[in-house]
Amino acid sequence: MERELVINYLKSKLGKFQTKGEVLEEDNVKLAKELEVSRINLRDINEFLTNELKARSLTSAALEQKHMS
Repeated sequence: MERELVINYLKSKLGKFQTKGEVLEEDNVKLAKELEVSRINLRDINEFLTNELKARSLTSAALEQKHMS
């Protein structure tokens, strides 16, 4: 009788851990997708800002050249 109680208790604990593991796995997949989207967005922002900096540097250099002439 006591053995059956222990087995049922352990089965119950195992079920809870399995359920928790499944939830954590789903959360992990969701977070991985969010991270990838963030990486893509940051890469795009970095590319945009780099291009803006290059354009402003060229404009600045042109204005300096014009001012020096």
